[in-house]
Amino acid sequence: KYALDANPTMPKYFPSGDVYQALQFDAYNPVLFFEMARNTGKSQTILNGLNAKYDLNSYLFNFSLNVADQSISKYTFVDHRSFFRYGGFKGATFSSTLNKNIAFDIQKTIALANSQLQLRSGVKSQTISLKQSNIYREIEINDLIENETLDEDKIKFNSGFFAGDLNYKQWAYFDFQASVESSSVLGSNIKPALFYYMRGGLDVFKKMGKINSLFVSASIGKSGLSPYDDDAT
Repeated sequence: KYALDANPTMPKYFPSGDVYQALQFDAYNPVLFFEMARNTGKSQTILNGLNAKYDLNSYLFNFSLNVADQSISKYTFVDHRSFFRYGGFKGATFSSTLNKNIAFDIQKTIALANSQLQLRSGVKSQTISLKQSNIYREIEINDLIENETLDEDKIKFNSGFFAGDLNYKQWAYFDFQASVESSSVLGSNIKPALFYYMRGGLDVFKKMGKINSLFVSASIGKSGLSPYDDDAT
């Protein structure tokens, strides 16, 4: 228990082969703890995806299903039965993340005079299941100390939207989107909210007959919630 106060140059073993200890301080060489510990780990990620498209009379149907299943296990074992009091330590951590994304939308492209209008409508859904368990076992003076914890959580994100893009002669454009979205990350008492935005742009140089392009654009509104990303929290 005073290993951190011990000199790292302290011998690790007596000439007899027993673990060295300064009995008057109950101190062991801290380097020995690292050498006696065995750490193993395993990480596994399984990705599954399905994408389908179907074109019917200028209507394009899109469907996608993506599932990412990630599991991580870590295992630590320290055998210090020759120490003054302790017999051994075992610790393990298991975590898993199941991320499901489902999306379906319909697209309609309409050709107008010198312009093209594309309309889209669809739904998106994301479900993330999180699970983590920690197991701890230690033998101290012939007593077995055990502790195990389990944490589980589920996160959901849902969205329905309607959007459109208008392109005029490749130098002017206008797009918009309206969506109703909800996320369990915000709390169960938060109701679905309406988001909308509009954006327009103009390629000034192309309108002037120049070779290069320079777009000037402006927008207003809110694009909506973002799907849940654990790395961004």
